[in-house]
Amino acid sequence: MEPNWICRTNLKDKNLSESQDKIVEVAPAKVNLYLHIRGRRPDGMHLIDSLIVFADQGDIISVSPSKDILIDRCGPMADGLPPIQEDLVYYATNLLAETVQARVGAKISIKKNLPIASGIGGGSADAAATIRALLKLWKIRLTSSELLQISHKIGADAAVCLQSRPTRVTGIGEKLIETNTMAPLFAVLVNPRCILTTKNVFSSFCHNSKIKTSVSEVPLNWAKDPYILISQLKTQRNDLTEAAISLCPVISNVLNKLQNQPDCLLQRMSGSGATCFGLFPNIDLAKAAAEKIKYENDCWWVKAVALNTNKASI
Repeated sequence: MEPNWICRTNLKDKNLSESQDKIVEVAPAKVNLYLHIRGRRPDGMHLIDSLIVFADQGDIISVSPSKDILIDRCGPMADGLPPIQEDLVYYATNLLAETVQARVGAKISIKKNLPIASGIGGGSADAAATIRALLKLWKIRLTSSELLQISHKIGADAAVCLQSRPTRVTGIGEKLIETNTMAPLFAVLVNPRCILTTKNVFSSFCHNSKIKTSVSEVPLNWAKDPYILISQLKTQRNDLTEAAISLCPVISNVLNKLQNQPDCLLQRMSGSGATCFGLFPNIDLAKAAAEKIKYENDCWWVKAVALNTNKASI
């Protein structure tokens, strides 16, 4: 007998810790340090080249035993979530349950800390973290090939979010090259509360931009020294920036605000936006810049984070 579905939204955070048997996974914010559009396939999918790292903060996913499949959603960003049937966690859970022919359920709790549709992989990261947690809860092992098949059905970012390690991504997001030797970085993430869907940004790119025929040479190896690494990143770009700004002009203000911080070494948009990041020499300077930006723009979402540390906070 297959488990039933029960879905609830906007619950108090105490629901995340009711069970002593729970498994907790962090769904860390994804940051595209650069993003090149290399071409477009006949089916309309774009070919990309991107270097992706993960922050030490993100959404929190917890799962615990249950006869049915119950999804609870809470947290400061839960109000902006789509209907549950459109949530990637719902889709990923259903997909995994069908793949492994699950005969038991799970209580899945999502604490939503990251902005919705913001270019830092919130939905994909949540879905990937849910899969990792459910596999542990149900004591099931899947091959890399099986996990890749599931992730491709979820979305382009799901595969890299499943492993949540520094990775160069090419193709349509299915080709992954891990780059574990990179230096840790410290950043300020800023989102101006402007919701941008990946679909709309790529649509704007198709109508208003041309795929660059002369592309920046991407280093074969990324530096272990953070200052050299940032120098390497300065030669790269995010090809979706202009398209995103055409839909959400305030992104220009965010980039200028980051650039004007005395200690900012590099500023760029992440993914399809609208979240932008600035890189700083250390976490203390990043926190100081975040406080200043937040004070001057109280309605913006601003967060100082460490990147590429493999130490996500719960």
